[in-house]
Amino acid sequence: MNYKIPISVLVIIYNNFGNILLLKRADSPKNLDLWQSVTGSKENSDANLIVTACREIYEETKFFATEHQIENLNLRTMSQLIYFFMVSAAFSALLFEVDPFNQPGVE
Repeated sequence: MNYKIPISVLVIIYNNFGNILLLKRADSPKNLDLWQSVTGSKENSDANLIVTACREIYEETKFFATEHQIENLNLRTMSQLIYFFMVSAAFSALLFEVDPFNQPGVE
């Protein structure tokens, strides 16, 4: 039996205009659309997490990415990741007609 390696990647694909690619999950319930970035687990054949990211990008989008196109996590990309999740949370709330800026604990 093959077990998943408990190491995974989350890939945020974006363009120069700040647009971010989100994929609709195939296993979304019929009444709820769920979206996510490219994600996946490391496989034994992957030399490193950059190779894992390139493989997952191809598997989920059919886009070819090279190791030179992948940015490793650093202060800039970590800041972008935090910003992405903050904006995602706000948009998610708005989609459900909830004011994300007028909630208990939001300051």
